[in-house]
Amino acid sequence: MSQMGRVSLVGAGCGDYDLITVRGMQILGECDVVIYDALIDIRLLSFAKKAEKFSVGKRAGKYSSTQEEINSLIIKNAMKGKNVVRLKGGDPFVFGRGGEEAIALKQANIDFEIVPGISSAIAAAELAGIPVTHRDVSRSFEVITANTMRNDFPDDFSRLASSDGTLVFMMGLKKIMQIADNLILNGVDKATPSAVISNGATSRQKVVRAPLCDIARVVSEEELEPPAVFVVGKTAELELTTKLNKKLSGVSVCVTGSQNIVNRMSKLLENDGANVLSLPCLEIIKKADNPSLKAALQNIESFRCAAFTSASGVEAFFEALVKECIDLRRLSNIKLAAVGKSTARAIEKHGIFTDFIPDVATSKKLAQMLCERFDKSEKILIARAKNGSDDLTKILDNSNMCYEDIKVYETKALQLNPPQNCKYYIFASTAGVRAFFEMGGKVNDDSYAICIGKPTQNELEKRKVKNISISKSSSVESIENTIFLIKRKNNNAQI
Repeated sequence: MSQMGRVSLVGAGCGDYDLITVRGMQILGECDVVIYDALIDIRLLSFAKKAEKFSVGKRAGKYSSTQEEINSLIIKNAMKGKNVVRLKGGDPFVFGRGGEEAIALKQANIDFEIVPGISSAIAAAELAGIPVTHRDVSRSFEVITANTMRNDFPDDFSRLASSDGTLVFMMGLKKIMQIADNLILNGVDKATPSAVISNGATSRQKVVRAPLCDIARVVSEEELEPPAVFVVGKTAELELTTKLNKKLSGVSVCVTGSQNIVNRMSKLLENDGANVLSLPCLEIIKKADNPSLKAALQNIESFRCAAFTSASGVEAFFEALVKECIDLRRLSNIKLAAVGKSTARAIEKHGIFTDFIPDVATSKKLAQMLCERFDKSEKILIARAKNGSDDLTKILDNSNMCYEDIKVYETKALQLNPPQNCKYYIFASTAGVRAFFEMGGKVNDDSYAICIGKPTQNELEKRKVKNISISKSSSVESIENTIFLIKRKNNNAQI
């Protein structure tokens, strides 16, 4: 019988992926299986690089696995000897059913650990500038779920109404009116400050404040969506946030591509105030057994240059170096070329600086640069995706260059639900475009597709996308400049 695995009940925190704990991130990077909820930031999955991934839903109004099915899935994988992470939004034990899963694991005699997470009960409110406690206003707080195991309603409103602390209702957006009416009927002043925070701790966060008697109407008018936290009490009228004037405030952007691209670009755009919807629609699959790459690395000195068209190709190349025990010093006489700055940064992480970067980040420009810099007799190693652009090899062939085009990884389209209402969509590759449309994505006629490179533009044109702009590079600065140009053009047209 195989050795029993271990289970970690990990709180992913609320909102953005970087609110997970350091311990949670470490365990995620080491696990064999991830079983995750719908409310986690999907970017977290990119850190579980070697793990098999199972989505079990758990979102109001949509189909999800039953708790019994989830328990069974956790136990089944642990009994196969796998280390399992049950990744849960917020904290596992704050209305996250972590207790039920822990009981099931104890009954099955499976070892488990609990990794706390930041709960939206506190964090969503405080990031909206609402402290759940304040010495001069509220010395306590209570967290209440609007849904129970029987899907009924809290029945202790008389007790809740007598509280002099802050009340925090979770999972109750559809019951705002019922909650407010019951509190008022049981003696809470109808003018009591209240607030609802939708999509807390993310760039999509939206906050409304109103007296308790008006909060349901305001929520309906503002069309708030779940997940949401409902706060009732004197602290709800506080607004303890700073107002920063950020470059992309109010701009909605969907970032597509591989998880590495989406993680990096989304965070930078969010830092500049954009309302970002991350769509990691491509999974990078590195070739575990790659005879061509292995042979090339064993004879690495025969190459004059190694060229890379993506950060994923860089990662696959250097991982193979380590696997084949190739000393980095054997690269001392080899020039390194990168298609753009982000690919060059991936090379620099390994302590080596790129020798050549074309002025425009395209495969075509990279190929032209290689032809200009090297003689026909000098051998070039190209490490890139299986379905890489033909532009590169056509130019090299036409110039009779000597090269080896080695496929170090391939991309696989993921099945996610693409947003339909963004103003800007960012596409970094033709594969990303194909994956986006294969999963049912659509760029509306009043939206804009910002692409990196002519091949990506061509792929979008095949899909009849109306408004397409090419960013000069894959840098966030270049993408922001492209957005500004579009906005300025539209503003001038309206004058």
